[in-house]
Amino acid sequence: MKAEFYYSQRKYECSVISLCIGQENIQELRIRNHEGEILAVQQGKKTALRGKSRATSQEVDILKSNYYNLIKAAVNALELVEKRNLLQDKDEQIRLLNAEISIFREKANLSESEREEIVQLRDQIKTLSDRQSISAFNYDQQETEAKLLKRLGKAA
Repeated sequence: MKAEFYYSQRKYECSVISLCIGQENIQELRIRNHEGEILAVQQGKKTALRGKSRATSQEVDILKSNYYNLIKAAVNALELVEKRNLLQDKDEQIRLLNAEISIFREKANLSESEREEIVQLRDQIKTLSDRQSISAFNYDQQETEAKLLKRLGKAA
């Protein structure tokens, strides 16, 4: 993660790097100024390396106020970036949940209208069914078959 910040009216960039030294995994805070110099502070140490490369860097005491406050400003900037990222993630989660809620509401609305339509169709079917059960004409099935056989013959 990287962050930009201003300290004493100067722009700095900082990041945290994981280093493997021996079998240990150590975090190192790196702060770069506009001239390309880097202040590299390993977690838990009271000294840091300052320079353009590790080979030409000098060891400095980070408890001196100018380094201490710069490091504190860098850590605050990184925390702000982390919190901003967290807020963006939460905003995205909220957006997705709102979209889900909209879908559920839409389905609920559709279900309500479908229920009304189903009730109307059921009533229409019941009315038609009631009409059909009252036959328009009455006939005796055996009598009708006998008449048809007499007219058409058994071969039909």
